[in-house]
Amino acid sequence: MAVADRRAALLEIGLALFADRTPDEVRVEDVARAAGISTGLLYNYFGSKRQFHVAVVAAAYEQLRAATEPDPQLPPDERLRASLAGFLDHVRENATGWAWLLRGASGADAELVALGDTMRQTVIDRVLGDIPTAIPAARVAVRGWIGFIEAAAVSWLQQPAVGQDQVIDLMVAALHASLAAAEISTEEEPT
Repeated sequence: MAVADRRAALLEIGLALFADRTPDEVRVEDVARAAGISTGLLYNYFGSKRQFHVAVVAAAYEQLRAATEPDPQLPPDERLRASLAGFLDHVRENATGWAWLLRGASGADAELVALGDTMRQTVIDRVLGDIPTAIPAARVAVRGWIGFIEAAAVSWLQQPAVGQDQVIDLMVAALHASLAAAEISTEEEPT
């Protein structure tokens, strides 16, 4: 198997294992066994368990970015709702791994923190892309809203009786309230 193909297959295995268990619960031997390779070969591709973990988290964020990519053909409010639905669908399908990650389990690992910050910056850019404003508080408002939707998603995973549409309504209302508090007009709803 080509190096790129083997790495991709190992990342898929890591994503599958992290979907059901936290990374600390996944042993290198578990990944190697699932891939039908030796642990030494896994280290050959990633160098260490931590490097494998970072690569899996990067792949997870890339999947999330793709799952939440807004359709530019939709009006702003529909783009926002579709992105939030993609976010909630994605985290529900990978509940354990995403709950762990959204709770900030990257801790003091600068590389994992940077991956999360990059994803959050993508969301900020998407939201502010539809708002013609130079108000400095806009980034603060949207970054705070992202913290809210991450916490709301974890809570929703634990309270399945709350419907997804209701959670999306709550998230949209929270964004509008945050933007209004920053004195940003929400006449044109953001994505």
